[in-house]
Amino acid sequence: MEMQPWYFANIPTLRNLLTKVDHHEENPQVMKHAIRLVAYASESDVPAEFDSLLARLDAERFEKSLYKTGEWFGFQLIHATDSPGDLSKSTIEASFYERLCGTWQSDDAFRSFASGALDGARNKPLLRTEDSEQFYDSWLVVANLVVRHWRFSNSNEDAKDFPVNGIWGVLENEPLATLRSVLFNGFAESFLRLIEHASLGVFSNVHHLIGDMVDGRWAASQAQQAKMHVCRDTHENLMRLCHASVERVRDWHKQGKTTDGLGWGGTLNGIESAKLIRTCRAASPDPRQFAASAIGWCDVLAGSGQQGLAAELRLEMRCF
Repeated sequence: MEMQPWYFANIPTLRNLLTKVDHHEENPQVMKHAIRLVAYASESDVPAEFDSLLARLDAERFEKSLYKTGEWFGFQLIHATDSPGDLSKSTIEASFYERLCGTWQSDDAFRSFASGALDGARNKPLLRTEDSEQFYDSWLVVANLVVRHWRFSNSNEDAKDFPVNGIWGVLENEPLATLRSVLFNGFAESFLRLIEHASLGVFSNVHHLIGDMVDGRWAASQAQQAKMHVCRDTHENLMRLCHASVERVRDWHKQGKTTDGLGWGGTLNGIESAKLIRTCRAASPDPRQFAASAIGWCDVLAGSGQQGLAAELRLEMRCF
């Protein structure tokens, strides 16, 4: 019969045993359960054991343990209150930031921990209850910190090197056009970093995600969402992302990058970037200003070997 977590939280001998396990245990299955018990036993503080285990665990054997530790931080940051006896949000945020910036056994170990944090933070906003919007600020803290410190792969692989699913549902799931705009602007810097540094697969997914946020997600069982409210700040952010998109295509062209992924051919040849420009221009409150800026982006596409696409897009922009 399994001993309940309460005993490990309240009996000093068992609590000390748990600490020893976290410092020295080499069995991945034992570690995964020990982390769950440590989290339960430390309801009013960040578990002290996390420092030692995050420093010593490698991703090859302890991927799930690292993930579960990150999941705890993400969950706590979403649910934290400033009530007496509870973990304060500022304490958890500072501790989470310290660990993201800390020393890791490998980049894979960091990615396991950070992926867990994204998943731990997203469940509450995804429930879409009446008070969901109050969790957006906390979710943005987690998501932006993870993206800001994310360790992108240096390999030439085109597969996804960032867990897009950890952000996709929250960002596109908000039905209210004004709140979706708030989410978009709150995540704009992270969108920019993903466009500038992520792999082909993530780059492509981010373009689809931004398009869904702007136009309103459509699902077969639901009515299409209203188009995102585009205020001046949103307009400026959309322009920055379009510019970054064509610049990344030009960088790949200079590198002579190719891909075997049939689904990502449109990424390298600028089709995804052109589609984003069209979507954002249609949503812009000042389409003439947007089109004037887009002429320069067309020149960037032309310099990326996409003269035909650039000429077609330039003609569309000059119609305004």
